[in-house]
Amino acid sequence: MKRQELCQLLQDELRHQYNTLEINNIVNYIWANLLKNSELINLSSMILSENAQIGNWISELKMGMPVQYVLNNSFFYNLELFVNTHVLIPRPETEELVNWILSDPKNESALTLIDIGTGSGCIALALKKKRPIWMVTAIDISGDALKVARKNASNNDLNVKFIQCDFLTDSTSVNETFDIVVSNPPYISNDELDKVGDGVRRYEPRIALVPPGNDPLIFYKKIADWSLTHLNRSGAIYLEMNEFLFQEIENTFRNAGFLNLEIKKDMQGKNRMLKVQF
Repeated sequence: MKRQELCQLLQDELRHQYNTLEINNIVNYIWANLLKNSELINLSSMILSENAQIGNWISELKMGMPVQYVLNNSFFYNLELFVNTHVLIPRPETEELVNWILSDPKNESALTLIDIGTGSGCIALALKKKRPIWMVTAIDISGDALKVARKNASNNDLNVKFIQCDFLTDSTSVNETFDIVVSNPPYISNDELDKVGDGVRRYEPRIALVPPGNDPLIFYKKIADWSLTHLNRSGAIYLEMNEFLFQEIENTFRNAGFLNLEIKKDMQGKNRMLKVQF
């Protein structure tokens, strides 16, 4: 089978559900998956559309399921990760957050780090891969998410400490202090949920998208309060944040007593990341 044949098949099958750019992205994911499967990659073009596995993929794609969930596969910061509907699909914007952490010269020594709301483990594992000498802890409320994260750690031969806890109500489960606190917490308000893509609403875990209750700042307030006693004085907090609430989030940390704050725009020019220090 040639890549062009796969591309033509998917264009024929998916043109009513996806635009050209989206189909090209799907082709890239499926082709990378097929390259690992000699049985499928050796199919002739004449029987490509009749293969049961490829047929199942196409059926799920037509229903709007993101290709990463269809294949149980995603890529993040040069890591190949297993993903399912218990975890968010890793995003390029989150890669920018990881890159920001790694680009700070102060973060090249042996440090301790905690990833709050780890999901697939993408942030914790990418940082551990690049900084093997770091001691990395990752927490999540979801046992199903932690199963995915542990699987990804094992698949990539990375040693990360995973803890299941509800950070909002039981943050005392983690009593150490850390040099780096990082989080991409739930930050989409109930009102905003209607504006996100259909695939996000239908398939990605709501618990990882929308914070509980009616306060979209609840996780940032908790992280600010908790970090007062769990962040080392020379350390830093790195956060992904809601672009529409960046000022409120910044004020949350300023009001908690943090004096040094820096907002960073993502590749699309949105106020997406925040660095906080004492």
